Amino acid sequence: MSRIDLFVAPEEYAQIRALGACWDQRSKCWYIDSAMPRERFAAWRPDAAAQAQGLADPDFLIESSDAFVARARAGCCRCRRDMEVVCLYCRRGTVSGEPLEAFRVQCIWAVDDQLRRQLQRWPGYRMDASAGIFLNHCARCGAAQQDADLHDEPGTPFHDLCGEVPPGIELQALQGRVRLSGDYCMDL
Repeated sequence: MSRIDLFVAPEEYAQIRALGACWDQRSKCWYIDSAMPRERFAAWRPDAAAQAQGLADPDFLIESSDAFVARARAGCCRCRRDMEVVCLYCRRGTVSGEPLEAFRVQCIWAVDDQLRRQLQRWPGYRMDASAGIFLNHCARCGAAQQDADLHDEPGTPFHDLCGEVPPGIELQALQGRVRLSGDYCMDL
């Protein structure tokens, strides 16, 4: 019997429990076993974004064996409390088969199993069912933090994360080759 991890927002815990999902205390995530009816959990399955786009098995646009989770601090957009936020950063990798160096990825809509397992270390960074992409979520109030608010403007946590790592950002190496689909950013 294999297991399928689910991406569930804290405000949906009661709903997912009522549907019969199981809670893994060690990895802090909800899951179902493969024998359970998958359609009941479609909105929380990792491939939900790909299915919404009509892709049965998404082709991954980005691959890297030199990838990191970048960690920083920011204020929650709703409650303004200080929280940890993360994004993916690649020192080297390929985007649609083209080699690139020093880029970050935002608006991630699909990840491979290897990356999905590693991202469980950051339960606040998960697939947002309503947005169809991975977003940071506040541990206190549950609010989704929009990637644009963390990446796009000078002074935001990940704006200058290309090339040298700016102060206030810690990199946590990801193991092995990871594959994902999202929007890549390289600051010039």
